[in-house]
Amino acid sequence: MEPNKDRQSTIGQGILYLHLIIAFQILFLLGLIAVIVFMGKVLTTPLWILLVAFLLTVSGIAFVYYKAKKQVQELGRTIRGLNLAERNHEIKIMGSLFSIRVEGDSPKLLQPPANPASEDDTDSKVAHL
Repeated sequence: MEPNKDRQSTIGQGILYLHLIIAFQILFLLGLIAVIVFMGKVLTTPLWILLVAFLLTVSGIAFVYYKAKKQVQELGRTIRGLNLAERNHEIKIMGSLFSIRVEGDSPKLLQPPANPASEDDTDSKVAHL
């Protein structure tokens, strides 16, 4: 029985590999077609249009980068300049899309009870029940 089971798994793996090879060949062919079509469009387009598109793309990326850098620096200066002691603050980012509330001198969340029960009291209550 075991040799037949091993043979079935080997045949199943072979079929899986066959399908993977065919899929990779189809993907390679579609990629090659995409490259040929792209190169054909690039070669038929005048050079000045490609240069203008490239310059617009680079300038757009630079514009977004410097605006984001300026916003991050401004946020850093604002956070460094905050005095969070004894006051409550709410930090709003992106026009109140994200907001963080910072409370100064807030009461402790975990405080010991005023009258801690001693072990003797607990034992006597358990014995009483």
